[in-house]
Amino acid sequence: METSVAYRAIEHHSRLPAALKGICANEPIYYGLIASAVVYVADSLLSHPTDPGVMRAWHLRIAGQEQDGIPEEVLAGL
Repeated sequence: METSVAYRAIEHHSRLPAALKGICANEPIYYGLIASAVVYVADSLLSHPTDPGVMRAWHLRIAGQEQDGIPEEVLAGL
């Protein structure tokens, strides 16, 4: 009689040292983190850079300086 895949996995798991038991439980989390990092980098490389006017307004806003002379649509992020 053929043993099921689940039974073989349980049998294999029982032979692991105590320090390694349950380590594969986090495997989906690691795959998700890796996939999201790859997508983030790919999107960063493929998207257009931020408009220089928007970046200037952002830097002024962070520095707490006046934002006079910057068009309203830039300040609104449009």
